[in-house]
Amino acid sequence: MSDPIITQCRRLSTLKTTAFRLTFFALTVCLTPASLSGQDAEPARPHDEEIREIRQEALRLVRERDFEAGYALLLRQEARAREVDDAYWLYLALWEQALHYARLREPTRAIQLYEEAYQSLLECEKERVRQWFFRLMLLNNLQLKNRSVGRFGEMLRLHRLAEDAAKEYLAEVHGIADPQLDLYDLDSPHLAVDFPSRTLDLLVLHQSDLREHAGEHEASILLLQRMAEKLENIARHDAWTRLDQGRAYSKLIWQLNLIGRTSEADDYSQRLLELEGVRHVPGYHLLRERVHAARRAIRAGEPPEEFLPGAEEAVRQLREGRYSPAMFEAESALIRIYAFLGRNERALSMFDDLIEEMRDASIDLVLAHRLMDRAELRITLDKLEDVEADLFEAIRFLRESGMWIDEIRAYRIYSRYLAKTGRATEALRVANRGLFLAERFNNDSHRGALQRVRDRVSEAIDADLSEALVDLQPIQMTATVAANEFARGRFVVINPGITSAEGTLEVQGRIGAHHWNAGRGAWAVEILPEGEETLLSRRIVVEPGKQVVLFLETAVNENNNRGEATITWNGREDQTATWSYDLGPEQKVTSLVTGNLAMENPFFPMPMYHEIYYRGGGDDIRNIRVRSSHPARIELVDGTTRNLLAVDATGDGAFDGPGDILLVDTHRNNFPELMLKGDEGMAIVELYVFPHAAEADQIEIGVELLEENGWTPLGTSTLVPTRVGKETDP
Repeated sequence: MSDPIITQCRRLSTLKTTAFRLTFFALTVCLTPASLSGQDAEPARPHDEEIREIRQEALRLVRERDFEAGYALLLRQEARAREVDDAYWLYLALWEQALHYARLREPTRAIQLYEEAYQSLLECEKERVRQWFFRLMLLNNLQLKNRSVGRFGEMLRLHRLAEDAAKEYLAEVHGIADPQLDLYDLDSPHLAVDFPSRTLDLLVLHQSDLREHAGEHEASILLLQRMAEKLENIARHDAWTRLDQGRAYSKLIWQLNLIGRTSEADDYSQRLLELEGVRHVPGYHLLRERVHAARRAIRAGEPPEEFLPGAEEAVRQLREGRYSPAMFEAESALIRIYAFLGRNERALSMFDDLIEEMRDASIDLVLAHRLMDRAELRITLDKLEDVEADLFEAIRFLRESGMWIDEIRAYRIYSRYLAKTGRATEALRVANRGLFLAERFNNDSHRGALQRVRDRVSEAIDADLSEALVDLQPIQMTATVAANEFARGRFVVINPGITSAEGTLEVQGRIGAHHWNAGRGAWAVEILPEGEETLLSRRIVVEPGKQVVLFLETAVNENNNRGEATITWNGREDQTATWSYDLGPEQKVTSLVTGNLAMENPFFPMPMYHEIYYRGGGDDIRNIRVRSSHPARIELVDGTTRNLLAVDATGDGAFDGPGDILLVDTHRNNFPELMLKGDEGMAIVELYVFPHAAEADQIEIGVELLEENGWTPLGTSTLVPTRVGKETDP
């Protein structure tokens, strides 16, 4: 910060809007409180001067890059502040210690110290510290660090705290009571107020981070575009406005490239480059974009000698500057320039060195992208021996960070590798999953590449093999319900092949009424309480990449307190399943699902299904969670609307850790929600399970609903490697 800004920061007791606009620059970077402990609103106390001297010496050492000595003095400041019970000096010491651990790239410890600083800040007397100002600054730092480790639940909580702080400011300074901060409406009347527009800029950036993390890239991009347009149209630009422009442009470049809108990303890249030399726009952003611009030009046929030296110089400057993930991204772009120019061995050697350096830096999300870069280059060079290991490691890093959309690229590369190595059926499954993600995120570039892989492997998979891929799941399901309730079962016949599979689906039991819905590809069969068992069969066609659903239902009462039915696909012993039901005091559904590939390969999900019976009167929204006996990534999908509800990255039943995603949470308690319709009596939840490792003999997945007296278990699905007593060819 320049001296005028420092002066303004120190005069918080007479803070004016103009001064606040200057100091609020700190909210857009990882902030330091180094200059915020100056003139106090109250008379100095006996210990103030002593602690101030300790602090000033600590900051001098930090500026001279003697971090360890500076940190030792900060610990001394903390101890003295605790001794005299001064929350103000304590929170400043903890804040600087958090920055120390951020420099050491230890985000977990930095987050812990930021949290302690925030709590100390809340204990300060309001006349000494304008709490809403410092709250926003600390919350911004916490938001950035939690984003770096993918803690979505914490990001959401911190964003809400930041909203509260902004509302307090709007009410206190501008007299706006109960402001509605509609972050999708950048034409909000609150933006007409001088300073609050800057407050909302910060909240918009946070909200775009949340949307990006949850995979809602279109909404995130729309927010950033509107923000960038607003900033571009401001009549008088200052350094702080330009800084926010640079941040918006950088985020837009990243997200537009992710969803395949590369021409728009290139446009924002050029706009960012035009900000070169503007004060406070991070130089590493500009240097990175200079390398990308060189790569685009060379790929378009421009003479390499005109652009390559500039790209090499930009990487050199990044190497000499402070640490930044942009350095690794720019160097990867330079390596890909070398590969494009045919300097393949040099490119591969540089990737090896870069990735080892990144492992030491412990930045897993950026490392995942570089592993995918190296895998693509190895496939191009026919050096295939380590490609699968790179991709397995990359996708696990992506899931730990919660960057779901980035998985599309991993699926595209892996499907290409599998096709090239002759593993056509696996290539098909991987391509299908990648296409599902590409459709969800509307990514045309990846969609086209994945479709080409499907078309290519189709030549290696004939109709007989496609039929053999058809799978009936689960292999066992048991429903326990109370008297006068309906017991229901759901089985699916899945065709992951690329040709239609025709066969006979049979149900053996006390068959009652039945109905085929051709539009939904669903067959509903009633099981009677009594009578002779009969065999019901239907010839069906399962289209490629689709499934046919079989619903079984019976009314359970004292006279029909247990029973079962057998389901078979095409008369195959290895494609037989059993459904049973009984009468009990509590609702419970258990099922057994097989999945060799899902247990062994992180790219293959295993689908599961649960019904939730609802005995209430009207509609209700309930919290739901799943818990796994072994670590597994679990995607929760509303079986009625087909909307994603949440992702539990580890299966621990909580949604506030690295890699977790939460899309529906109106209760604001960090648990996903499911709509229970009173007129339907049940809701459907689909689970897609990715086990973390193959060592477990079986994995139990429990579904729970939050009731007034706590979490109530609803059912359990067990994932086993093979069908019981059968050998299964993966």
